[in-house]
Amino acid sequence: QLSNTKNKNLDLSAKPSSLHELSLPPFMYQLLRSLLFLTPPEWAHYFSMNSLKLFCNLGFKGLIKKVYAPKNSAVTSFCNLSFSNKVGLGAGFDKNAKYLNELEAMGFGFVE
Repeated sequence: QLSNTKNKNLDLSAKPSSLHELSLPPFMYQLLRSLLFLTPPEWAHYFSMNSLKLFCNLGFKGLIKKVYAPKNSAVTSFCNLSFSNKVGLGAGFDKNAKYLNELEAMGFGFVE
């Protein structure tokens, strides 16, 4: 067991209880984040989105959907439109609508 800065014990031998706990180790996240922050914002955006598109095209879309599927979300209706959940992605993130299928896999209820 390791102790982090908040004095909580970290059990490295514990197995994840759900797919949501399967993520990058903190050092890999910090490394990737640091590298992306060295690049221009538009480049980091397109690199990240193209990587997501690649993973989806390689057959990982189902796994991505399982990992990012909202828990306990109910279908929401507004103005005779039904949404799978209340969390959506605002206009401007995917200006050219190149990543609609990939963003669907991320669990958004709607994409503008």
